[in-house]
Amino acid sequence: MERDMANVPNRRAVVGATVGVVSTEVLATPANASAAPPGHVTIVSPNGRLRMTVRVTDGRLRYQVARHGRVLVPSSGLGLDLADRPSLTGGLVLESVQRRTIDERWRPVWGPDAFVRNHAQECVLRTVQPATGLRLDLIVRVFDDGVGFRYRLPAQAGLDRYTVTAERTEFSLPPTATSWSLAAGTGWNADERHYRQARLADVKTAQTPLSLATQGGEYIVVHEAALIDYPSMTLAADGDRPGTFTSELISLPDGAKAHLRGEFSTPWRTLVIGGRPGDLAESHLIENLNEPCAVWQGDPAVERIRTSIAELLTATATTGIALLPIQRRDEGDFIGYCGLIIGRSTLEEPEIAYELFKRAHGRGYATEAAGAVLDAAVATGRKRLWSTVGTWNTPSLRVLEKLGFERDHVSTEDNGEVVWLTRSLP
Repeated sequence: MERDMANVPNRRAVVGATVGVVSTEVLATPANASAAPPGHVTIVSPNGRLRMTVRVTDGRLRYQVARHGRVLVPSSGLGLDLADRPSLTGGLVLESVQRRTIDERWRPVWGPDAFVRNHAQECVLRTVQPATGLRLDLIVRVFDDGVGFRYRLPAQAGLDRYTVTAERTEFSLPPTATSWSLAAGTGWNADERHYRQARLADVKTAQTPLSLATQGGEYIVVHEAALIDYPSMTLAADGDRPGTFTSELISLPDGAKAHLRGEFSTPWRTLVIGGRPGDLAESHLIENLNEPCAVWQGDPAVERIRTSIAELLTATATTGIALLPIQRRDEGDFIGYCGLIIGRSTLEEPEIAYELFKRAHGRGYATEAAGAVLDAAVATGRKRLWSTVGTWNTPSLRVLEKLGFERDHVSTEDNGEVVWLTRSLP
């Protein structure tokens, strides 16, 4: 049985690095049903260049990956071993298939791209082991720059608590490829060694990422994504099949790999694929397979500013003082703010504060604006103003000294030393 499932992806809002509203665009498009026979499913990348085919052969899930019609990863086995249960590497039957298209944009925390597109074809293959009733899902996403797949043990009777003793994911890779990796290990310095360059057939174990350059001109990185509540994956070579590696999970102290409860999805197993080395560096596949930021679902700069504005408006209604926008007469553009705040002082002797965009620095605008605020303060009958400036901020100190402020004392705060300046008003 195969049916289509339209996608309504979760809106992704990752912490932004610049001021501005996070703009996330989502497009949901149903995929066409595959015409492949039962037990044989092909998922094609959005641009049509990459294909991942999954089939059940002799009761075992297997996959292969092709690019531009050329097989890069020939038939490779899949499956898990659970304690006290028959292995999920055999006896499986493909029960149903669901497809969807994922297409969304999100703003990264940092990097050269203002937005990242998360665009993939997803397929969920649901299998069952009739002899035991155990169910195992395989979730596949095929992007233009690679593939990701993960296992999901759905909620099911008899699987409330269980232990993973092994993961049997295979990666059949070109044995003649040049590889770069670290040897697998659990010692304190396992991650502190130099990367080695070797013919893939000569590699016995590897940590991920394992990077390859094939003789055909393709570049591949084997890695993982969304590593949560599960052991990290290393790779062990199959001595009888050069270039073929099997996932080897880091063990817990008791020798088990993972103790789980209820429904669980493993990390993604990923293959980033490109036609040049730069394609691997420019790929966002790993990021797209991780969940959206759970710490903040919006742009912190925007939210902080909105909160500050609301607080300032409320305070202004009570105190009668505020920060005011600075606008250039001729150009008419906004270049910063200046005004009075309570800050570290009092309502009777408030602080003068100002801040200008960098493009407006060095032109006397701060001195002119602050002078106007001084005149307004005099008109209210106040007798003294204060200002607090970081010792590093030489330009601001010069502006205040031009306006007749004198240094009173220096205090030490969490963010460094602060100079307190004051001026008596006529």
